[in-house]
Amino acid sequence: MGCGSSTATSGATVMAESPTKKQETTDPTAPKESLQNEEGVVAKTELDKSAENGDKPQTEEAVKSAELTEVCAPTKEDEEPPIPNFVEPPVSVKDVDISEDWSAADSVAVDCPLTIRRTVKHLTDHFKSNDLAGLHLARAAFRWITCHIQWKQGGSQEPDSVLRKGGGEDAGFCSLFAAMCSECGLNTKTVSGYVKDSGYIPGTVPDSNTVKQYWNTLEVEPGVFLTVDCLRAAGFVRNGKFEPVFSEFFWLPSPSQIIYSHFPEQAEDQGCSNTYTLEQWSALPKVTDLYFEANLKMPDGLRGIFGTNDKGILELNITGCPNMVFSSEVIRLHPKQKLSQSYSYVSHENETLTLMSGYPENGNFVLRILTKKRGDSGAMKTAMELCVRCGVGRGTDSLYPVIVDHNRQFHLIGPLLGELARGTTAYFHCKVKGASQVSVLVDEDICALEKISDNRSTLEKELKDSIPVEPESKPVETTETTPTTPSVESTKEDPATETPAPEAEVTPAPVETETAAE
Repeated sequence: MGCGSSTATSGATVMAESPTKKQETTDPTAPKESLQNEEGVVAKTELDKSAENGDKPQTEEAVKSAELTEVCAPTKEDEEPPIPNFVEPPVSVKDVDISEDWSAADSVAVDCPLTIRRTVKHLTDHFKSNDLAGLHLARAAFRWITCHIQWKQGGSQEPDSVLRKGGGEDAGFCSLFAAMCSECGLNTKTVSGYVKDSGYIPGTVPDSNTVKQYWNTLEVEPGVFLTVDCLRAAGFVRNGKFEPVFSEFFWLPSPSQIIYSHFPEQAEDQGCSNTYTLEQWSALPKVTDLYFEANLKMPDGLRGIFGTNDKGILELNITGCPNMVFSSEVIRLHPKQKLSQSYSYVSHENETLTLMSGYPENGNFVLRILTKKRGDSGAMKTAMELCVRCGVGRGTDSLYPVIVDHNRQFHLIGPLLGELARGTTAYFHCKVKGASQVSVLVDEDICALEKISDNRSTLEKELKDSIPVEPESKPVETTETTPTTPSVESTKEDPATETPAPEAEVTPAPVETETAAE
């Protein structure tokens, strides 16, 4: 653990990312007037609803005008539903160990000649001729569908039709998987309900206008059914085009995991001892398979909707896997736009994550938590999304420091500021695993931090006595220099040992600088 100081003469400059186009949600089974989003979640247009009711269809201009009026209409605070209470995490009625080697079934399915796809029976006979049996036949059917069938809107969703044209909607994927399993003597169910796809906003409760989705369950033991979602395992739809990206998660996940994203109409299909109502399910966090891989948990129970404090700040403690690295980002909903990284900050030490986020104005936002395995070179991916209701906007000022390299085991305790006041002394309270020396890069000057204390409580007391809470910034005459990103450099010792970072009080020559932590 360490603390040091440095003098900064100007605040950080953080560039906000470009707004992203708002995705419309649509139904794969809807007429052409409906719009399709990335995962096939849908909402009928006003033209669809008026036609169903026998009313005279509205013009496109009238529909667009009505939609614009609805979006721009002010929302009263008393119309906002209350923030839900924490609920207990889901518990499976029975967990079944299905950790088998599926490689043989996968090879048969992926390498299956296209000439065999004439009928369902031709396919299943081919699987059986390769010495597959039981659940391995179902696995071959699952992988064949996810490899050879794509999302296509419209037309018959009967198995033979889906097979011939090589595509279908969610209902078509379900009917084909059920038919193939039936030929193999396996029991399945077709389940209808709601799914939290990419267009879903955390906390939104489906209503009568929300189009239901379909998926399968497969009997893996007498009376025990687990989920198989071939469509979402095969890929997703973006801008009306199917993009094949295989996901293993949708093959027989535990009921206590799939319930986060899939809500069956029939409570018995949840497979959990503590069944959820539709409202409770909607209030759960929106998660992906990385949520479970990172072993993320909320210590007080589950909730997907939070409010800020009287200063417009949300601070949330979560536990997570120490072998993963994390970051976060804030998304404004109206208009939909990802904000700069300085509006949120993740502090990760051992298994404890502390998430802090602030918001530029009143309204609803999405707080997204991203993760990846430590050392992986790829980009972080979404693990969880939460809805945050902000009652006190913080403006456009930078709030938190930006972490440049999440793979380094660097833990910044302070200063948690997006900008360092000009002409003041900054005390860096940080921890770098395996470091014997920590330095701060200010412009082109490397400033070594001098250790003050190893005892955290003693250190915090010294800092409290010596540093004003909100020091006034004083103008300082400086020479013009090109802003650079301050970073923490460390000299490594034996990686097997963890040496607390030294603490130092260093006052380099005042220069203009951006502030960020590496």
